[in-house]
Amino acid sequence: MLSDAHRRTLRDALVQEKQRILAQAPAETAYTRDRANRRGDTLDESSEEALFSDKMRLTERDQRLLTRVIEALQRLTAGVLDECKSCGDIIPHARLLARPTATLCRECQAEHED
Repeated sequence: MLSDAHRRTLRDALVQEKQRILAQAPAETAYTRDRANRRGDTLDESSEEALFSDKMRLTERDQRLLTRVIEALQRLTAGVLDECKSCGDIIPHARLLARPTATLCRECQAEHED
């Protein structure tokens, strides 16, 4: 079970990550909006398309991360953040500090990756 201090530390880390993701969202939106107004030669357009594709992947990745952060905050509030979703064992505080959105203990994560 997480101590109050551990819960506060994890909540702070999750809230900071949520704020970071949300803070960069307007920049991503502005990039997408400005892209439609740019014109160049074929090589420029090709490079621009590759960059836009990378930006969209980052946006999708950040959307998935934001969902995981929100779910982790909900699990923290419910008092189950440190419970492995697979086996029910405790996820060590050190693992949660390294990856606050972790839902599996190390053993289950290793099995999941195989």
